[in-house]
Amino acid sequence: ASVPSCELSLERYLQAMSKLETFDVHSRMLLPTPKEEVNWECVIKSQITSAMLDHLVTPSDCYISLSTTPPVIDQISTEPPDITMLKLMIASDNSAQGAGEVFDAIVNQSTNIAMSDFASRLQVIDGDLATCTNVTTLRTQRIPS
Repeated sequence: ASVPSCELSLERYLQAMSKLETFDVHSRMLLPTPKEEVNWECVIKSQITSAMLDHLVTPSDCYISLSTTPPVIDQISTEPPDITMLKLMIASDNSAQGAGEVFDAIVNQSTNIAMSDFASRLQVIDGDLATCTNVTTLRTQRIPS
């Protein structure tokens, strides 16, 4: 699944989080769809057929086609990901200034990204409350009152 870049903003995140109190979770949201169920069945059958033909039996009727390869579903790209290794950085403390120093160091190490582009794409993942607050503070400082 892919999310459009316009949906990845702080405003959209805050809007979605405000709706959580009234959001109903139903079991059908967690269960596979009928199409996914059929694909899963085909995968299991092909694995069982492959194991039986490799280790237990030989087909007695060669006119019947036995599927030993599962269907391809959402195949992962063979292109290597574009990952940039960054140097180890030391932040002065857990403050907006320390976070700003880390962001400056990241932008300085990345030759192909501007600070405005970096700041607009920054996503806090698995951060503590102080980190999230610092990032929110830095973002609000970009926009004049």
